[in-house]
Amino acid sequence: MSRLMTLGIFVLVCVACASFQERFFEPGSSDDALFESAELKYLQKKYDAALVLYEQHARKFPDSKKAAQVLFRMGQIQMAAHQYEKARVFFQDVMERFPASPWASEARVETLSALYASGAYAEVIAAADRLGKTDLTSEQSFKWYMILGDAYYAMQSPLKAYHAWVTAQKSASSDEMPEIVTRLKTVIPRMSASDIRFELKQTPHDPPAGYLMFQLGLLYLEEGKKNEAFDTLSLFLKQYPHHEFAGEAQKLLSDRQPQAQTPVEEKTIGCLLPLSGKYATIGQQALKGVELALTVFAREQESVSIHILIKDNASQADMDG
Repeated sequence: MSRLMTLGIFVLVCVACASFQERFFEPGSSDDALFESAELKYLQKKYDAALVLYEQHARKFPDSKKAAQVLFRMGQIQMAAHQYEKARVFFQDVMERFPASPWASEARVETLSALYASGAYAEVIAAADRLGKTDLTSEQSFKWYMILGDAYYAMQSPLKAYHAWVTAQKSASSDEMPEIVTRLKTVIPRMSASDIRFELKQTPHDPPAGYLMFQLGLLYLEEGKKNEAFDTLSLFLKQYPHHEFAGEAQKLLSDRQPQAQTPVEEKTIGCLLPLSGKYATIGQQALKGVELALTVFAREQESVSIHILIKDNASQADMDG
């Protein structure tokens, strides 16, 4: 192959590559082709390349049916880069320009997520009230209340966090339930006994009823209310015998259950008698009475050996006299 032919092939390859790059970053006039290219890069987590394509789409097709999703994706890419303020700008744009789009609901949820990730917990709660939670799908509702509960918990409001997470439970899938349980196990020990008693009346099912009842038993023990603790933990074991805390509850009951008293056999009788001094006569008479009583008792209980321990308290008796 001549050097001239080799050079020609090289030029053709370069032109082809340049054409490919141009098509990749500047797809023609096709709305769908550009969007699909951007989505592919996004799903591959090649966010920088995806962002370039989404920006091109937003410029070329501002009125596209996919415009709301394009803006939302740009916000998600900013979230991945921890650029939460920039992300919120994109989400706000989606909500304002496309309020009837399903992506507007997604943008509301992601706005809470961006605020929480930036540590603006009070703003999460304020934004939740302002944006509203209507028209959310089950998946969106689950994420909404999980974020809201996290914000309340970060602000030292355990009861409100508990309520938010219990509400999230209503929309949770079976795969999401462990996440709910983890949060409930974290927040319930921070609740007061009065709050737990009230919530138990409102929540007959487990979770969280089992965790509430077990915690209430622990609180009673801490307060020294042994009877209430015994009754609560016993009821807990009856209603939730297979609960993860059942073993611990059983141990607590066993440790605090009154032990049966073992009969004690008396073998020694102590006697403080004035065996000397001015009351010696009385002391000696009392001693004879004790010995006589012991002799009678010994006849009836031959197997019992009893001893008398005598101490002379004449000096104390003289002082008292």
